[in-house]
Amino acid sequence: MKETEQEASPAELESGVRARALVEEIRSRGLDRVAHLLAQESEATVATLLTLLPERDVAALLPTLEADRRTAILKSVSPKKRDRWLRNPHYPDWPGGLAGPRSAQV
Repeated sequence: MKETEQEASPAELESGVRARALVEEIRSRGLDRVAHLLAQESEATVATLLTLLPERDVAALLPTLEADRRTAILKSVSPKKRDRWLRNPHYPDWPGGLAGPRSAQV
């Protein structure tokens, strides 16, 4: 999606509106009850949705997508965001997370 909605195309606006509706549905029904609905959504909508969710939710949803679709969605987001989604799927958002995953203390 473009930086500002003023520059967004009608299709991008629609994806954004639908993605925000899905976020609300996830909040009310739970991630596991909404994941199956993503198969019916456009790749643009799913990509927008993923950018609106916490990374732990993205990590839970990505494996539920078919491989070709997941690849297309990952290619549609910025390399920085894609790398975060793929490298840190098991680490929640926390202030020290910017330095990478914690190592175990022995």
